[in-house]
Amino acid sequence: MGEENVFNWLVLYLLLSNVKSIKSCTFSKINEEFGASFKFQILLENEEVCILACYEEVDCVYVDYVGNLCSIYAGGRSRHTPTGTAFELDRKLLSPSCSRRVEVGQLVTFQKYPAPSISQGSCAGNPSTPTTTISIYRNSGARFLTNIPNPTLPAGAAVARRILLAKEPQSNCKPLPVFTRANHRRLFFGSIYNVTGYYFLDGYAFEDYCECDDGACCGITALREVSYPDSSYNYQLQANPSQFTEVDQPFFVVSFEIA
Repeated sequence: MGEENVFNWLVLYLLLSNVKSIKSCTFSKINEEFGASFKFQILLENEEVCILACYEEVDCVYVDYVGNLCSIYAGGRSRHTPTGTAFELDRKLLSPSCSRRVEVGQLVTFQKYPAPSISQGSCAGNPSTPTTTISIYRNSGARFLTNIPNPTLPAGAAVARRILLAKEPQSNCKPLPVFTRANHRRLFFGSIYNVTGYYFLDGYAFEDYCECDDGACCGITALREVSYPDSSYNYQLQANPSQFTEVDQPFFVVSFEIA
């Protein structure tokens, strides 16, 4: 591969330790018009995460990144012109000579944490500790999340929910650092997710009701994760147990708002 083409290919390695093998795919950089079906745009922090988001969407074949917007495309015949940096994904092609590589990272199985108490404790008031807002927004019929403050969302997208997290773990509490995958469709709770393939969202939920170090409430609102028939995820104060995911226990946050 010539020097002029060194960035035209990106190999993603998925390490499967249980079978001691390596699966690879190749993204080829494209500059010309391509045929595809537009799926949605995601608000993402950089090109690399955008590429990985395409990998995690099982029907993604093209991806285009400009500014902080990542456009995901499935197979189709509509013609599209790249607006930023665009790549075509081949899930079977291996280009071992490529110098630019990214490790995808394995999926991690959720581990239960101790059941919460029934006492809400004595906390009161809003915390003075810094907080992080997770905005859950809908776009093209799908749900995504971001921790970017005051995000400029893709055209047509709207914030549906906001989750307020403590930015620090708090000495009086049982912290659950909050992560997501590259496609920013779901939250993951606990330090077990502090591995390649997961992205820390700069905030903490808690295993139980939690009093901040300043005496205010850092974990007063109990949320549940639910899933829908379209395999999307959402977070609610109350939910039908039939909708619970494998995360079948509450996590506690500073506050929750339905926009």
